Amino acid sequence: IPLLETVLREAPEVIDAYYTLGNCYLKKKEFAKAAEYYRATLAKRPDHDYAMIGLADTLVALGRVDEAIAGYEHFLKSDPANAQILYRLAQVQLDAGQDDAAAASFRKTLDAEPKTARAEVGLGVVAFHKKNADAAKAALARALAIDAKARWARYNLALIAESEHDAARAVAEYRAEIEAYPDAHKALFNLGRLLGKTGDLAGAVDALRRCVDHQPEWPIGRFYLAQALLQSGELDGAKSEALRALELDARSTYASLGHFVLADVYNRQGRERDAVVELHKGQALEK
Repeated sequence: IPLLETVLREAPEVIDAYYTLGNCYLKKKEFAKAAEYYRATLAKRPDHDYAMIGLADTLVALGRVDEAIAGYEHFLKSDPANAQILYRLAQVQLDAGQDDAAAASFRKTLDAEPKTARAEVGLGVVAFHKKNADAAKAALARALAIDAKARWARYNLALIAESEHDAARAVAEYRAEIEAYPDAHKALFNLGRLLGKTGDLAGAVDALRRCVDHQPEWPIGRFYLAQALLQSGELDGAKSEALRALELDARSTYASLGHFVLADVYNRQGRERDAVVELHKGQALEK
């Protein structure tokens, strides 16, 4: 950041310095500052796709989703066939729960660039939300025909398989997603959760550990890892993970799981008074 600021003091016409500063502040999660530099980039070069995407990302992070959507739509007035911007607009709309608008934007993305696998994945997600599993599978199959490693395609096929009570197929699809993308923490989490349900505790612990390794600050992963460790008889590990998860999130309904794990651990260790305290805490959160 200091080097880029020096560049701008000496040569304020260097557009990429503004853009890169925006990226730096985005990584630091200083979203207002990031937005300032992305806007400065766009002021000097209004057709800068990546600055527009960065600005929208900061607005979404700030909870200003409508502004992000308006920004994309304004950009598209001058470049209506920009597949990159159309896709990002669709993704923001999808995340905001605007499924119909997202589907329209995904289709426009495919009109502009028919080989956009991730837009087909988006259409699959919308179809699944609408409980149209056949249409969802068809869209995801099209995505995989374009790109055999299309991100989120196998993950969403696994969700569909779970909805159809086909655990074996869901496990296979989650594993395929993880093989292509080892950092796919949501697939790892769901795989661990599913393996735990089917009695494969060793597999559940392994998948949830890998999930936590990739997302150490995500408390839900730690709550479920604590539960899997408890079921495997690893009391010290279960206690450690439950306590760490509660440090990260002490108030949500998921936090009750951490207290119930601790209650079970303490009960098995003969610490009955501590077990009762944790049990009551978990029950209070559930209420």
